[in-house]
Amino acid sequence: MRESLAVFNSSSVIGRSPTVWYQTLNVDRGGIPVLTAGLLLYRRLGDDGGQGYLRTAALALALVGSVVLLTAVALAWPEPLALTLVCAVDCAIFSAAAYRARLPGLHALALACLGLGYLTGYHLLAGQVGGGREELGRFLLVNLLSPASCAAAWTLRMPSSPPPV
Repeated sequence: MRESLAVFNSSSVIGRSPTVWYQTLNVDRGGIPVLTAGLLLYRRLGDDGGQGYLRTAALALALVGSVVLLTAVALAWPEPLALTLVCAVDCAIFSAAAYRARLPGLHALALACLGLGYLTGYHLLAGQVGGGREELGRFLLVNLLSPASCAAAWTLRMPSSPPPV
C-alpha cells in the first residue's frame, strides 16, 4: 500500500530509479476512480433544477480526478518511457470519460496527453533522447520543441477531404 502513495523520497526523484515509473502509474491509477465517480454522479443527477449543488459537487469531484491524472503526467517528467505510458493511459481514460459522460471538454485533455505521449515516444524510438540523467529534462524539452517534433506531429493531423470538383 505504501507504493501507491503520491509521496516520493528524494533519492528516487534525483536518482531517477525505475520506481518512479511505478509510482507515477500508481498515482495515475488513483485518479481513475475519482474521475469515474464524479462523472457517474454528474450523469445520474440529470438536469433536475433542484439539485444543482449536487451536480456542482459531482463535477468538482471529477475535476479533482482529472487533476490527479494530470499530476501523474507531471510526475513522470522527464522519464521518456514513463511519460509515454502515463500519457497513453490518460488519453484513453479522458477519451472514454468524454464519450460516456458526453462532456466534449475532456477531449481537449485527451488530445494534450496524446500529443505529448506521441512526441515523447517518437523521440524515444528515434534515439533522440540521450544524454546524462541530470540534463534529461532539458534535453527532452529541446527535442519536443524541435522542428522534428513538428514533422512528427504533422502525421497526427486530421486528414481533410479533397476540395469539390
